[in-house]
Amino acid sequence: MNREFFDRLRAIESEYLSCHAALSFAVREWATVAEGPEWHGRVRSQAQEALARLEDTYIIRLFSEFEALLREYWADTEATAVPDRVEDLINRFGSKYRLPERIRTQAHDVQYYRNALLHRGARRRGAVPFGSARRALNFFVAQLPER
Repeated sequence: MNREFFDRLRAIESEYLSCHAALSFAVREWATVAEGPEWHGRVRSQAQEALARLEDTYIIRLFSEFEALLREYWADTEATAVPDRVEDLINRFGSKYRLPERIRTQAHDVQYYRNALLHRGARRRGAVPFGSARRALNFFVAQLPER
């Protein structure tokens, strides 16, 4: 698969880990950090809340990038219009390239979790940690032939 796709997903992981480190430091060293102009008017509980929500925020970002990659790949390799629903896109790639059911299911698990974060009442199979989400989406992308 195109190395660029892995690099794009890895870049989001790097952002997530950097933000996590920065917020963890800010919460831990609040007395010192709060004196900086960037934190003027903020309280420690806001940094704690941002840290608590960070993983879900980056799951949304990661899946959005994955979806964009799939849409780009489809547009570059298929003669038909790109499916509107990402669920259909995952399934069509899965069928066309005979991806193992486990790989499709894991990609759908990330999709459903992302949807549950964004939309009340969305189908939910349970939380997917960031590292597991990245692995699942990388496994899916790895199955696609070079374009």
